[in-house]
Amino acid sequence: MDPPQHTRIRRAATKAFTVRRVQALRPRVVEFAESLADKLISPSGLVAEYVTSIPSVALAALIARMITPENARQTTDTIACCRS
Repeated sequence: MDPPQHTRIRRAATKAFTVRRVQALRPRVVEFAESLADKLISPSGLVAEYVTSIPSVALAALIARMITPENARQTTDTIACCRS
């Protein structure tokens, strides 16, 4: 990805990943991680169930915190352009 698309996405990501926002997500991610760990049956499930799920949940929670009625359109447009 090249500028200006990269610049726009990097700017949005930089705003999203502030120390304060990431720390606010910590309890939710820890709770989710602990619930997954409790359900693990074998070490082989670690990657399939644990390692792949936690980043998805953390990002979803972060995106949900980012979206407000005022910026919903811009945020969803930014997310959509990342998939192209």
